[in-house]
Amino acid sequence: MVNIFRKQQNILYVSPTYSSGSKERMLLRDSILLKEIGHNIFIYCLKDSFLHRECKKAGIDCIFHTGTTKLRVWNWYKLSRLRGIIKRYDINIVHCYQLNFLWPLASFLRKRNLTALFFTINFEVSKFYKQFWYRRLIGRIDLIFIPFREMIDSINTHMDVPIRKIYSSGLGVDKINFEKKYTFDEENLIHLSCWVNDHEVELNDLSVCLESLWALNLDNELPKRFKLHIFSNRKWERNILFNPIKDRIAEFKLENYVEFHEHDNIYEIRSDIWISYTSKSPIEDYALLAILKGIPTAVPRNATTEELHRIYHGSLATYRQGDARELRAKVKDIVQNNTKYKESCLNSRDELWNEHGIDGYKYNLFKLYEKHLNKRLRFYN
Repeated sequence: MVNIFRKQQNILYVSPTYSSGSKERMLLRDSILLKEIGHNIFIYCLKDSFLHRECKKAGIDCIFHTGTTKLRVWNWYKLSRLRGIIKRYDINIVHCYQLNFLWPLASFLRKRNLTALFFTINFEVSKFYKQFWYRRLIGRIDLIFIPFREMIDSINTHMDVPIRKIYSSGLGVDKINFEKKYTFDEENLIHLSCWVNDHEVELNDLSVCLESLWALNLDNELPKRFKLHIFSNRKWERNILFNPIKDRIAEFKLENYVEFHEHDNIYEIRSDIWISYTSKSPIEDYALLAILKGIPTAVPRNATTEELHRIYHGSLATYRQGDARELRAKVKDIVQNNTKYKESCLNSRDELWNEHGIDGYKYNLFKLYEKHLNKRLRFYN
């Protein structure tokens, strides 16, 4: 029998992407957790991507994907190197984070009965994967990890995956000093903050924040002016969005009300109100971190965020994606009812930490790896 804490495993994480969002941060967290307890970790990624840079810092071995990442059945043969890696390094666990790479991996592993296949997905699936060829491949997956239990119905419906094969893992956020003050000392302004991921090249979603800031600073009913802090872990001079953002700031005459920051540690970022503007995932890990820090948060409205709003006692406000007018209204409501929102953040902290905190997350990750490895050993031996 496999004991995940005693028997060393060879683990391959697969995510060839230039993105740098919640999913990539989850992959890094998973790989570092397994490396810390002595396993051999390999990351299959793109050269010079966010994952590659962060893996170098963590001392994790990277294997680079070459060629297109837009895969069709007829070009799976181009992934012969990936298949060779699994055989050469005698991989025991494959954990995939990209849906288009899941299908060839499931095919490659059909005859490797002792290798477990896991998949993490953090977005709502829109396409249906119910054709007979997908059923065979889905059957090869041991377990699908989702960060929010509200996503179960979507995965079950669109991919025809049995609910027993879907596990709500939470986001696994690190510990936070709950006693620390995470707001700015400048009390003559209300400070808004948002995060720009490295891979973003479109300004439209971020423009919503700037338009709302402009309107908020024209509102005579509010006692203070607003300042927006835009954070990124990439140097702004090298960010493709830097000049377009500055042009938009000049258009709204907000030069004195927007500040750019380069920050590696999101856990130290401060704000009076946190704004999440992206719709690529149900909710970003940074938005949940803000709530844990006691910072009221505004996020785009979807099924997941509406349910979180209900469960966590109104500690976050939701607005329609891309609607600057509604975002302005929700920020205004947070300001006018600030005490209520802060109390809601405080009241939801324990429940939120239990579901998304690192302590339970890492224990369950280890035990699920162990469980499915042993399940395969019993069945195929």
